[in-house]
Amino acid sequence: KNHFPNTPYQPSGYTKDPRVGFCGQSEVTPLSWVNEVGNITLRNIKSALQLWPGPIQSIRSHVGARKKLLHTMEKDARVTANFIKRRKYRAGVTSQKDRHTTTLEFYQNIRDTQYTLCVRGAGNFSIRFYETLAMGRIPLFVNTHCLVPLQEDIDWKKHVVWVEYNERHTLVDQLMAFHQAHGKDGLEKIQQQNRELWKEYLTLGGFFKAFMRHANKD
Repeated sequence: KNHFPNTPYQPSGYTKDPRVGFCGQSEVTPLSWVNEVGNITLRNIKSALQLWPGPIQSIRSHVGARKKLLHTMEKDARVTANFIKRRKYRAGVTSQKDRHTTTLEFYQNIRDTQYTLCVRGAGNFSIRFYETLAMGRIPLFVNTHCLVPLQEDIDWKKHVVWVEYNERHTLVDQLMAFHQAHGKDGLEKIQQQNRELWKEYLTLGGFFKAFMRHANKD
């Protein structure tokens, strides 16, 4: 398979207005809301009974929160929004050919922007967060008390626009502050660092090397 993270790295060109991408599910239907909230509720019950290792989570539709954040950026003239909004996960495709097409659209969307909105999905983590780093781009990360790996090795707030969930109403303000503070050279440097970060720490081999270093210290 030809996946973009394995292709030669190219930085994104600088623009005065930040270019933000997103490709994924962002529509909430009554059925998807019931499924999402129901799954979180079930995991919370299992967690309370010590049948699930994860912590109890707030019960809300995170697809709904994602939709609101996308809408906020679309209507803000300071942001150039490049959003591909799906009604279903992976656009609901089932054939291998269609899956390949939607995968290419996903990675092209990250490649063609400087930032990608990363908000948790069904679980309290964002795979898109790591895919954005792999592409040498900058996650616009909304933190919902997520656990990010290797915090002893990585100062994550130097690599991403980090917005706490309870500050999500300031998302664009924080994005603009980050974008203007770093400028062209600074943003290209962060993009390069993010690509190197992914290769060193977040590929399968890189992660286990870092994990074993800490295990040996203990």
